[in-house]
Amino acid sequence: MMSVSVLEKSRGGVRVGKSGSGVRDENSEPEEVMAYCPGCKALQTIWLTGETLMTTSRFTQQGNLVFHNCGSRVPCRLYYDRKSQEVF
Repeated sequence: MMSVSVLEKSRGGVRVGKSGSGVRDENSEPEEVMAYCPGCKALQTIWLTGETLMTTSRFTQQGNLVFHNCGSRVPCRLYYDRKSQEVF
């Protein structure tokens, strides 16, 4: 069973990445993250490189927030494998 943790929360929702010197740079290997849309309840795997969402047709990134293209104005909740927390 995979254990997951939510990424750092901000006032407007859940942000991509974490603040501090441990954030991976843009040239790092993509990280697999689970995105949960509170609007339509979709749960899907997305990939992040550093703090940037890799190109996808179902999700968009606005600043540090990720949104599902279902029309929801609420940002997605992002979950990552606890093992990957070591890089932060």
